[in-house]
Amino acid sequence: MPFGIAWKGPTTPEEVLQLQSPSGYAWKPSSACIWRFVARGAGKVQLTFEGRALCKKVTLCVPSVEIAEFTMRVA
Repeated sequence: MPFGIAWKGPTTPEEVLQLQSPSGYAWKPSSACIWRFVARGAGKVQLTFEGRALCKKVTLCVPSVEIAEFTMRVA
């Protein structure tokens, strides 16, 4: 997920994917936020992330919300 947005999520059904630590961390070499998962079983799951603009307190910015959805299939 790209930098410059405060991402939260996803919630996942544990029977298909399990979130690993660390998750949701910044990876500066590629300017991305990284989530790590391990497959626990076969199936299909939808991951939904919600992102909000990062605004500095001394400046005004337009609040915005971004939704990113991914469908993962584990065989």
